[in-house]
Amino acid sequence: MKLKRSDTALANETAIKTSEILSTKNDRHSSTRKRILNILSIPTQLRYLGMSVFVGALCACSTTQWPIAPTELAAADPSHISVKMDQLANCVSGSNQVPTLDPNQAVNLIVHGCNSSGGQYRALAEVFQKQGQQTLCFNYDDRDSITRSSDQLREVLQRLVTQVGVRDITVLGHSQGGLIARRALISGTELESTLQSKAVNLSLVTVSSPFGGIQAASHCSSTPLAILSLGLTIPICQ
Repeated sequence: MKLKRSDTALANETAIKTSEILSTKNDRHSSTRKRILNILSIPTQLRYLGMSVFVGALCACSTTQWPIAPTELAAADPSHISVKMDQLANCVSGSNQVPTLDPNQAVNLIVHGCNSSGGQYRALAEVFQKQGQQTLCFNYDDRDSITRSSDQLREVLQRLVTQVGVRDITVLGHSQGGLIARRALISGTELESTLQSKAVNLSLVTVSSPFGGIQAASHCSSTPLAILSLGLTIPICQ
């Protein structure tokens, strides 16, 4: 019997110790789990914060209109006005010189193509100048959407008519510039109403503009065609 009681006491003692060990392990595991959850919760909070910032940025972008700065006009001489306007430049002298215009004379407005700028049309502007024609260049960021660039061009045309008083304008768009110019002159806009009410003579001329889509301009990337044309497709497409 004593042996049996000893076995029973030993069994009970073993059970108690085992329970204590398991309890200690459970406490440790619980503490470890809490630490892990605390660590994991930090990236989660950061992700929520990042998402909040991203959504806020999207909302800000959706409401931004990228307005053009106010036009600055000054009398250059009895017949000419200096016109300081964002994205409007003197094609011959470059963007450093404020363009001057005679509102009573016709104006040619060149809209450059992709990977280009108004400065590359200096030779053409000089030809117009020798013929007594005024020429300006509309500069834009060709990484922007055509919609945004056309909105900016439309605003420039609106100001040339309403603020400067120009009544005869020819818009010359090359390549992507033709797409932008054509979209800027769509019907149903404030510009259309202004052109009609002010009796403005506005013409659109496009050169190598891919109105048929990318496929219409696929010859521009053709190496054999460039060789056969002795390289003529390169300056035409650019």
